[in-house]
Amino acid sequence: MAHASLERRLVIISLSEQRQRNLHREDIRAHSNVWMGRTHNTKKRWQKDEANAKVVPHKWAIGEKRYFERPRMRWSDSLRKEIS
Repeated sequence: MAHASLERRLVIISLSEQRQRNLHREDIRAHSNVWMGRTHNTKKRWQKDEANAKVVPHKWAIGEKRYFERPRMRWSDSLRKEIS
């Protein structure tokens, strides 16, 4: 749950306005579009379904070794090395 003052700031209502309008935290939370600490994301026009989203894997260069605790060399790293 978000703090009451943060929820008021999302809706741009001061504490005095909240008291004058006789609003409760649930009313402000409904206007702020916050639920359990997360914002509701509205679907975008270009995004038809989240299930169809694909993760593009990185292509790793085969046989290239890196130092301990360093990530493997990507194929784009070897291209940059040859170009420069």
